[in-house]
Amino acid sequence: MADKQGRLTQEEVLSRVNIVSLISEFVPLKKQGANYVGLCPFHADRNPSLFVSESKGIFKCFACGVGGNAIRFIELSEKLSYVDALYNLADRAGIKYTRGIERDEQTTRLRNDIRSLNKETAKFYFEQLKTSRKAQEYLKTRGITADTATKFGLGYSPDSWDALYKHFKSGGVQDDLLIKAGLVSKTDKGNLIDRFRDRLMFPIFDDIGNVIAFGGRTMDKDAKTAKYINSQETPVYIKGQHLYGLNIAKKSVSDKVIIVEGYMDCIALHQKGIDFAVAALGTALTEKQGRLLKRYFEKREIIVAFDNDSAGAQATVRGMEILKNIGLSVKVFRLTGAKDADEFLKTHTKDDFLEQLSHSYSLFEYKCILAAEENPADTNEHKIDFINKVKSLFAQLPDTDKLVYKKWVTEKFGKQYGFGEDTVVGSQSLNQGKVDREEPSTGIIQRRIYISDDEKDDSGLSEADKKKDFNEKRLLICFAENPGVFKTLKNKDIRGLFAFEENRLIFDIVSEGCESGEIKGFSSLPSFGAAADNRLAEAQFKYDIKPSDAKASVSEMLQKLYNAAKDAELDRIQKEIDDPSTPKERKIELVKKFAALKKKQKK
Repeated sequence: MADKQGRLTQEEVLSRVNIVSLISEFVPLKKQGANYVGLCPFHADRNPSLFVSESKGIFKCFACGVGGNAIRFIELSEKLSYVDALYNLADRAGIKYTRGIERDEQTTRLRNDIRSLNKETAKFYFEQLKTSRKAQEYLKTRGITADTATKFGLGYSPDSWDALYKHFKSGGVQDDLLIKAGLVSKTDKGNLIDRFRDRLMFPIFDDIGNVIAFGGRTMDKDAKTAKYINSQETPVYIKGQHLYGLNIAKKSVSDKVIIVEGYMDCIALHQKGIDFAVAALGTALTEKQGRLLKRYFEKREIIVAFDNDSAGAQATVRGMEILKNIGLSVKVFRLTGAKDADEFLKTHTKDDFLEQLSHSYSLFEYKCILAAEENPADTNEHKIDFINKVKSLFAQLPDTDKLVYKKWVTEKFGKQYGFGEDTVVGSQSLNQGKVDREEPSTGIIQRRIYISDDEKDDSGLSEADKKKDFNEKRLLICFAENPGVFKTLKNKDIRGLFAFEENRLIFDIVSEGCESGEIKGFSSLPSFGAAADNRLAEAQFKYDIKPSDAKASVSEMLQKLYNAAKDAELDRIQKEIDDPSTPKERKIELVKKFAALKKKQKK
């Protein structure tokens, strides 16, 4: 049975569904050890690649990479949203529940009332814009035409404490409803005032054209208030679930969609005839926004165009990972000649912009470019770090992509960093240990540690790296299974302890989910994001990690990672001390540092 209000919970549904019986309805499964195996239904599988764990309630295909719990399987098999998949499984399990309007007619009425208020508010702001010389002059300085302002429903909130409030009170609207809609707020003295005052207003529409929220921008350069303020969350608006301009962009016949950060970038692109732009309403793309894109643009190329600063770069990578993992074709666009699209289009044509857009990068290419920016080719250490990063990224590519990207990365970075195609393909990592004294044509000495074939297994990792990866994966599973453990450690620099980039990426996703409350155990990962789920599910099968064991040994695993990090730092210092080119003063400094670390390690 669902909860007291008739609502379904993920935990209830999963507890009532046998994943082996479920998947057997779609493909035959055969018992193999502790698991079941069969042909994967999500790609043209000839050899059984699908593994199903009855005890853990998860599945994983080791060919195409998909994995998750029973809900995720139904999402993929029946092409349903998460919510609809949940209801589908509930029906299969015979769980009684109520949906939507059946459950709460009062909530439905409230949502409809708020949408009506928002629509009236948008009209009010739009009419105010017609009589505001200040707002009209501001739009002229930003190059926004009257037609564009009308197309996007731009408006102006008067420079008054309660102009909108009085407008609604004259029509008999209740204070409580205005507060719930987020249009007014209560002061410390109990007075109600407008949330938006003296601002250019941007109505935010959902995908079918309902006004669900607002954004307001100050027009004064020297204003001491925030440049932008947005609506608070309401019963009709939840941050991270909508895309600005989607109601217009979904009508475009282009084979592309470009995602920018803010309102003005989106509007400027549409004004220039680039009608396939949407804005993320913030720099962090979410999985729900990704699924919204997939609903309308599944067969189109999605291009992410966020700012080029470090925060924007990280948001871009995270967003591309999310979009790629839900099956979208993704690229990233780095604009040159201006800080954003709005500024660029003031002095350039539509064709100038589209020419740059045509040179967008894939996720692999973008990660390589970021790695080069983090490790400029000015020292051997930076060159080695860059090459190792590229090798790690290359190893994660599907075999079909490696031939193309091997050539691309070598042509773009090989001469600058001193490597050839064989270096990218090779499995060994470069470090400052064993030196190959034969210099390549660039004159750069490449230093390598060679791992003999008999020390490798099918994963391509040395025995030492296998153990390190094992400990890192166990720790990640522990955090996913028990978010409370992570929260007690969140102030510690745990991310820096992970040696493998893949594990650092998974840590980013898991830590966000633990903080936000979206992760409530290992089985909840699929509903949060497919990337972490796929990789951790693979670790579950590969290493047979039991979450209960991981919970009990988190201290032991952390200590192992701390020790490994300290050993790596000591090794780095020792090598710099042994280097004949290290200045005497630097060596004295390093010897002191080495001794201090050793002393600390003994404690």
